[in-house]
Amino acid sequence: MLVLAVVAGISAVAWTFGLGEQAFFASASYGRQHEARAAELATPAVTQARPHGPEATSSEFAGVAREMTPAAAYAAAVSIVRCEAVLVPVGPQLGRTAEQVLQQKLSSMEGLDCDKLNSSHSPYELAKYAAESGDIDAQLNFPGLAATVFEDPVKALDQELIAEYRRDSLKYLHSAARRGKFDALRSISESYQVGRYSERDPVLAYAYAEAYASRTTSPWANELPASLGQGLTPQQIVRGREIARGLLR
Repeated sequence: MLVLAVVAGISAVAWTFGLGEQAFFASASYGRQHEARAAELATPAVTQARPHGPEATSSEFAGVAREMTPAAAYAAAVSIVRCEAVLVPVGPQLGRTAEQVLQQKLSSMEGLDCDKLNSSHSPYELAKYAAESGDIDAQLNFPGLAATVFEDPVKALDQELIAEYRRDSLKYLHSAARRGKFDALRSISESYQVGRYSERDPVLAYAYAEAYASRTTSPWANELPASLGQGLTPQQIVRGREIARGLLR
């Protein structure tokens, strides 16, 4: 049941990316664990941009690296996922005919290269190569692009692949946040809120929401910490704010 719940959450991420524009409390032990996690954003990014992708010795990416740059791989992954979304049969939606829905989907194809649907590389492979190579947009959007691999019912039950996807998603989101893509803070908050790429942790969910709200003028973002703070103790709120300040140093 746990695997199915995780996959359901992952599938929702993939669907959103495909159709949209496009995460211990008062004890000393609790504090140390959260300081360690919060310190992840205060350290230099492990994955830095490399002009020619991962080292040539990386057999995992050798095939993609011979064919394209990390930026091109990211663009290809986006094209595949969004073009596939357009090809999904559509029907009428609330207030719109099937033809209107189709026209909207077709308009979203502008700038995409749907010839990439014939690529021998999957969006998962392309997105991971680009993200691992340091492409910041690939790091931010890796969770949505790579989640499409779980449309395969066999892979949807592959616990090792699921665990790898969750680890990589959180790693790349942290890297993107360190490098100034603050939408990644929102995704990390959501992950800690629902357990999408990590264990659920309401204090960390609150902390990352606080950090995100301080980096955006969106009214919705400013409401997020208050929403996530419901049910937390005053001590947890204080701890969450301390973590948020540490994330933004």
